[in-house]
Amino acid sequence: MSITLWRFSPASRAKMLLSASLFTLTVAIVGVSVDGYPDWANEKRFGKFQDAWTSIGQDPSVIYYLARTDYKDDVGSWGEGFKCVAVRETNKNDEEKVSCLTFLQEQADPGR
Repeated sequence: MSITLWRFSPASRAKMLLSASLFTLTVAIVGVSVDGYPDWANEKRFGKFQDAWTSIGQDPSVIYYLARTDYKDDVGSWGEGFKCVAVRETNKNDEEKVSCLTFLQEQADPGR
């Protein structure tokens, strides 16, 4: 049986602590959970906020902003190279579950 003991100088311990803290901070900022999926993909934690009909049931003055996406091109909706998307509900029919929305988007490169 062998036992290995590691001795670190106070400066080395401080560097290791700083490195561990920066790693933790980076993971928190990026929003990647321990299982490798982004935080927003956690159904147990955020599923209750992902009911679209409930979410859009706000006052018409409310503007929704797309906060984060993992792609830059959405040719079918917002175009290539979009960087900012905002949505405002303009009309809602609860009986038929129909809502009219106005989308505003900004292209990262308007020439694309």
